Amino acid sequence: MSPWKILFYYDDKLDLFVLNHVSKMLADRFEQGKPVVPVSINISRSDFTVIDPVKEITQTADRYQLNHQLLCIEITETAVMKSQ
Repeated sequence: MSPWKILFYYDDKLDLFVLNHVSKMLADRFEQGKPVVPVSINISRSDFTVIDPVKEITQTADRYQLNHQLLCIEITETAVMKSQ
């Protein structure tokens, strides 16, 4: 199996893993009184077909009691390109 097929299969799971990891890191830093700055998270095309990205991001931010403005969402170019 091609590495690209494997990556595509796990793409949405990887994005959710990164979202959770970054959110936990921001929450931990805030709790420790350390500086907290916004962090960019990439959203891929597969996220829009497999999950509801807005719902996932909102629920994750709320779970960690984060200001939603701390999570900057970047939509990858392939997410908006139409398949030929």
